[in-house]
Amino acid sequence: MPVLSVQLKLLFITLGTGFILGIVFDFYRVFTGFIKIKGILLSLGDLLFWLFLSGFFFAVLLWANEGEMRFHSLLALFLGYVLYRRSLGPFIYSFFDSILGFFSSCAVKIKNALIKSINCGTNMCMKIKSSTASSFKTVMDFIMKIRKR
Repeated sequence: MPVLSVQLKLLFITLGTGFILGIVFDFYRVFTGFIKIKGILLSLGDLLFWLFLSGFFFAVLLWANEGEMRFHSLLALFLGYVLYRRSLGPFIYSFFDSILGFFSSCAVKIKNALIKSINCGTNMCMKIKSSTASSFKTVMDFIMKIRKR
């Protein structure tokens, strides 16, 4: 049986891991809400997300107590997640939502500015083409008049 200090260290590490997993989960929820994927892609993303989080948790267990999986480790992980959801969860979720909203609006503004500049450039090229064509026609008419004399 490990010493009490080792057990307390493991308890706090798994509580912190549950807290971190809650933060990552909230970011994933906000991100999937912004990109609006559905169906099989969302299911595949969920599967990959949970596989990543499971791998992260087991890597922490390997580091903290040589990979020993005990019921109290899972309980502490769950408790850390619940503590996160009850304490900082709503604030962190709102923070992620506003940050991704800001980046989303910036991306839309950049896209609109690019489209506007491309349209402006296209219009300018069309005007140059039409004025060049009319100038060329005027020059050619002048040359033809000179040749006829």
